[in-house]
Amino acid sequence: MPFEGEADVFKLRPSSFNFNRPRGRIKGDELVLTIEYPHDHPLDIDATVDGFIASVSQWLTYARADIDSFNGNLEQQARQAIERRRQRLEQRDAHLARSKIPVRHPGESGKKTYIPDVLVRRPAPSLPETRADDKPPQLEPVLSERVFEHILGVIRMQAQQMEQGPRTYAGMGEEDRRQTLVATLNTHYAGRAHAEAFNNEGKTDILIRYEGRNLFICECKFWSGVEGFSKTIDQLFRYTGWRDTKLAIVMFVREKGLTSILKKATQALADHQTFVAWKEAANETELRATVHWPGDEERFADLNVFFVHTPQAQT
Repeated sequence: MPFEGEADVFKLRPSSFNFNRPRGRIKGDELVLTIEYPHDHPLDIDATVDGFIASVSQWLTYARADIDSFNGNLEQQARQAIERRRQRLEQRDAHLARSKIPVRHPGESGKKTYIPDVLVRRPAPSLPETRADDKPPQLEPVLSERVFEHILGVIRMQAQQMEQGPRTYAGMGEEDRRQTLVATLNTHYAGRAHAEAFNNEGKTDILIRYEGRNLFICECKFWSGVEGFSKTIDQLFRYTGWRDTKLAIVMFVREKGLTSILKKATQALADHQTFVAWKEAANETELRATVHWPGDEERFADLNVFFVHTPQAQT
């Protein structure tokens, strides 16, 4: 039996129905009814077909009532849905307007929206270039300070990444963690950062050198207590020379009591023989101090100590 319209109507049960559901197949734009009967009991085919058509017509009548009701309310429901969405957008825009973060609006595809500072890769300060017929340039004190602060910022950012994903670094030892810091520094300093480089009396963990001059020297250790921290400071000075004034220590802390450890480390650094005075640290998990060269109380250096907290999960 051919039909016109949506075939899916035959697949849905209307809200009103009876238990004499028509049974057939949909094939293209036709309803197909297969009639089977034993050869010795002929069936009244016309009556079967008429009954099928009547049943289909009845169920279409049921469906038509639902369709007409839905179509009659469709415009009102659509308008209500549009109005609810308009109200949500107005509430969202009002909420965003109270924020200081700039937001890109439709039609402003050429403008950049807000980018958090932590995602911005700040280029390293430009270092003086050397020509073949010139002497190696001298690193000005102001530039030296800028380089030092930039290096500390790169390490600080990588340390925060470690703290945010402690499981990633849980299986890493001191060497692997140090290599992560070196790799990050080299994205800014074009291969000038070296791991376990020979300097003075041994091999320092991280060394950044330019034109034969050390810009930065750093030791990396796992926190093992106050005594171990003091020995790390002593070790750092063994690996530095009198001209090295930009120093750092990275302490990887696996214990959970970081606040207590910071208090102990603060006291240990203040009691160290090279301590001169405190400087303002960048955040609460760092120590910054002026120290003097062992045996020369008039030669000062800048020391920054990072505490990278990656506690181990209890098993």
